[in-house]
Amino acid sequence: DVCSSDLDYLTAYDPDRRDRSAIAAFHRPIGALEESWLTTLRRGGTRSTPFRLLFRYLVPLLRPHLWRQLEIAGYMAFGIAFGLILPLAMKYLVDVVLPGGSVRTLLIFIGVLFVLYVLDAAVDVRRNYVNSRMYQRILVDLQTQMFSHLQHLPHGFFATAKVGDLMSRLTADMGAVQQAIATFAGMGIYLAVSAVAAAVTL
Repeated sequence: DVCSSDLDYLTAYDPDRRDRSAIAAFHRPIGALEESWLTTLRRGGTRSTPFRLLFRYLVPLLRPHLWRQLEIAGYMAFGIAFGLILPLAMKYLVDVVLPGGSVRTLLIFIGVLFVLYVLDAAVDVRRNYVNSRMYQRILVDLQTQMFSHLQHLPHGFFATAKVGDLMSRLTADMGAVQQAIATFAGMGIYLAVSAVAAAVTL
């Protein structure tokens, strides 16, 4: 069966500008389409969801950074605990501190809350620093692996490949992969654990 994208590609095909027709029809250059096709053949035609593919490639990249992940997990736990303490602290303020009428208790409550805010800000800064450092190292590892892969490709590949496409893969595409990893392994897990902790607290 011929789909509309195939018809668009055939209609716009120009032997001198093959990438233009491929981008117009499939929004990807011919090199990227060929690589995706070869990857599918190597997998034996099996289809996997993007989440499963990301997770399969994510685990080996994160394995060398286990201790940093544990450190980040500790900062996440503190941030989640702080987010859950605030509503309970407001409940304690309204139900106990204000009806008691004690100025000393109110000042102690404000002081403890201020210290917690400062500590949370410091932990958040440290967590962002460790996150950025770890994912920057992962980006370097990805670029090193890709460069090593390029060195083992046959000469026929470089006869048709474009330098601009290769540079885009090493820079822009690797940056997009890094952002996906950071979103999934960092913010995604943090939000999921926060939702579970909030549900338990409620």
